[in-house]
Amino acid sequence: MSKLRVDLDAYPQLSEPGQAVLLRKELVWLIRGKRRLRAYSARCPHKPKEGRIVRDGSERGCYFRCPLHSWTFTRRGKPTGRSKKPMRRLPLVIKGGVARIELP
Repeated sequence: MSKLRVDLDAYPQLSEPGQAVLLRKELVWLIRGKRRLRAYSARCPHKPKEGRIVRDGSERGCYFRCPLHSWTFTRRGKPTGRSKKPMRRLPLVIKGGVARIELP
């Protein structure tokens, strides 16, 4: 597995709970919860090579959906609606303002 290094100073919006940033090249979502930062794969768990999870403009918070399959997920990666599989959570360690994420 490879590791991705992310300088968190480059994403000041992640200091606010509920905010999310998509790292497009690596297809990784960084999501700020109330207490911690989490990382999830932006590939649809249904068909990872086809679907990409995008942010849904829901007023109830940070929700995600796969435009190809219409599967939806909470900001904790849990499936809602038709989906049975959660978003894939990626191991994340923060040290000195740098996030290190294990990529699949």
